[in-house]
Amino acid sequence: LVGVWDKRAAWTVARGKVLLLISRSDRNLPAALTKTPLGVRFTHSDRPTPVDIAAGNVHVMSNAADWRGCFDAISGTNGSVQVGFDGNLKPEIAFVSITPVILKGSLRRALTMGCKKRPADTVLTDLSDMFGLTEIAGAGLDARVSEAGKDLTEAARLRVSLIQAITRTPSIVVVDDAVWRDPAAAALWDTFTDRCTATVIAAPQPTLHFQKAA
Repeated sequence: LVGVWDKRAAWTVARGKVLLLISRSDRNLPAALTKTPLGVRFTHSDRPTPVDIAAGNVHVMSNAADWRGCFDAISGTNGSVQVGFDGNLKPEIAFVSITPVILKGSLRRALTMGCKKRPADTVLTDLSDMFGLTEIAGAGLDARVSEAGKDLTEAARLRVSLIQAITRTPSIVVVDDAVWRDPAAAALWDTFTDRCTATVIAAPQPTLHFQKAA
């Protein structure tokens, strides 16, 4: 009987804590992220002219704009550059790089990381063909992929990252300079900007100047 009473007392304490947390939950919920393309403004503490990017546009940064500092700011890790978004909304942001988030599982799963609604296999197959992933990876959507895509080449991981940025339909896509080092950079860029509906912000490329309005 004493043991039962101790368990009841512990349950009562735990229940009180849960009710307290629930009562505060409406004040602690983070603001929802929007998937609507937003305009972006980068303001540098040492430079009087901000960098403005219109919503839905494709913008290739210049080296003069301290693009690395801007990219750090948009990911929340830089103090010298301030970033703001239209309407003070919080955008869902996708980052394109050679180190995309990939969990151990099928290639299908890797291509749809972060998707609320997974596209049909026919759509994913078409995207894989468009970006040359099918040719590089040499496998279908059911193929197994290791954690972090360690069994994929750098080129394959970049293409997975590009496809992820399309299937997630984020508000803003930030494209790392790794895309320009790929031998098929021009084709990848054209395919990506044709299919992506988000505001796209890309690192500068010294010899190719791709800048196209969405």
